[in-house]
Amino acid sequence: MNRKSKVTSCYLDITMLKNYWGSDRVYHHTAPINMTYALREALQMVLEEGLAPRIERHERNHKALPAGLEHLGLNYIPQHSLTTLNAVHIPATIDDAAVHKRLLTEYNIETGAGLGPFKGRA
Repeated sequence: MNRKSKVTSCYLDITMLKNYWGSDRVYHHTAPINMTYALREALQMVLEEGLAPRIERHERNHKALPAGLEHLGLNYIPQHSLTTLNAVHIPATIDDAAVHKRLLTEYNIETGAGLGPFKGRA
């Protein structure tokens, strides 16, 4: 069968949340408990490192990234980046899906694929 399936998600559906907190109190969903535990663990990690040192570490790494990418022959996309989210142009000769898979399986680094005009290129 060659049909695409669609997965519907209520996660962060703002309209449903608005209806829940409105006068009708329409039930929207139960948040997954693992997200609550993940948030708690993430906040614990921030407390252990300290907020200021954590922000400084992200800024330092963000500033060092373009030079490191240039050394590898890759292009940094500054107009689509933040200190905690960086965009890298993948050359046309490189299979972007293979890069994402290898980063995840070999280095435990999860990356997102490009969207819109960057699809398959970032």
